Amino acid sequence: MIVTITAFVAIAGLPLCGLWALPLTGVNVLERGRALAVAGAAGALALSVAMWLLSLAGIPWTRPLLLAIAVALAGAGWYAARGVLEWPRRWRPSWTTAAAGLFVAVSAYGVATVRSSSGDLQYFWGPKAIRFAAAQKVDAHFLGDPNYFRLHPDYPPLIPLIYAWSILVAGRFAWMAVLMITPVLLAASVAVIHGGSRWIAVLSAATLAHTFAVSYAAGGADVPLVFFEVLTLGALTFPRDSRSSTAIAAIGIAGAVFSKVEGTTFAIAVIIALIVARRDSRSVVSMIAPAAVLLGSWLLFAGHFGLIDGYAMAGRPMVAENIGRVLAAVVWAASYEIYWLPWIAPLVIIAAGDYRRAFLPLTVSVLTLAAIVYFYTHADDPAFWIASSAQRVLLTPLVALLVAAAAASGEGGRQGQAKTPAEAPVETTAAATR
Repeated sequence: MIVTITAFVAIAGLPLCGLWALPLTGVNVLERGRALAVAGAAGALALSVAMWLLSLAGIPWTRPLLLAIAVALAGAGWYAARGVLEWPRRWRPSWTTAAAGLFVAVSAYGVATVRSSSGDLQYFWGPKAIRFAAAQKVDAHFLGDPNYFRLHPDYPPLIPLIYAWSILVAGRFAWMAVLMITPVLLAASVAVIHGGSRWIAVLSAATLAHTFAVSYAAGGADVPLVFFEVLTLGALTFPRDSRSSTAIAAIGIAGAVFSKVEGTTFAIAVIIALIVARRDSRSVVSMIAPAAVLLGSWLLFAGHFGLIDGYAMAGRPMVAENIGRVLAAVVWAASYEIYWLPWIAPLVIIAAGDYRRAFLPLTVSVLTLAAIVYFYTHADDPAFWIASSAQRVLLTPLVALLVAAAAASGEGGRQGQAKTPAEAPVETTAAATR
């Protein structure tokens, strides 16, 4: 029990290592949920990058060294963010917060009873973390061993790095601790969507709690990937200002590409959507630069040790005759055992609302959905591949659709956005008269 609690605190406490991001992203404490989400993403990214750089430099991971890095990140972040860390004296929870919290609690129950845990945790995410922690580095020889080739040797390392961090802090791998991170990330994702629409946040909590359970996502990389994706899309769809939008999206995209191969597909879809939407090219370059550096370093490492596998899938020939089978299987998987309601509900909201507000996340949803079908058509016999993974990879276009629904709902109008100079004096005068 002590080991499990220690390992859980080691991961759940990562927002302390990400406090440095709050002043950079313009997020303040008044946005409680969003602030914790941004700090959590930044903390996980910062610690995993530190471990990655240590590994590249040949410096072994030790508990004292990693704890010193974590304390240094937390201390520097606390000092940098001290101006935005004053918690409001009053906080009145709304019915939407309570309703979303209920679904998060249901998700926590499902995870705690191991009803929705991912087989991939036992199959390769857990073993990778255990082996990395034992080797005190990203073990390329283990990844390149032909006996372990099916463990996806070229998958980016963020998830096993964070799990290895918990092992080195707690002394051994605590399976239940990493499983219980799922409801935490669910709550963080819902908090980001809450910034766009309170009642769509409730719908998102219900949808993700169900789809995480049905797809057996807990403990794998898909839930963290969804979190980074929601953070990215939330920043771009419900921006406070251009600076915060770019900075938060940069953290989200970097986390996505460093978590899973599908994160790169998501990043490409976001870039295309931004180009089509004619966003400022300089902000787009700033947004993707950290992700490009991280992904480039990982691909160079993987290529050097002959680990490239999943990233080469796009270069393989398509099996054209499988397109019909793939489409049918993907559509069936997308039902999530509840008659496609997770898709129907946000689509109805988008159709009934202002779909123009939903353009960017809706474009990302369409592009990532197309990419999923495209990649499945590269297998000679895609049946097992689709059956074992489709419900999890479909979470990306689904959460993009939920963010699009929050945007289209029009709730709060310009909620969360920076006021124009013309609007600010009016608001100040109104406040003064009250």
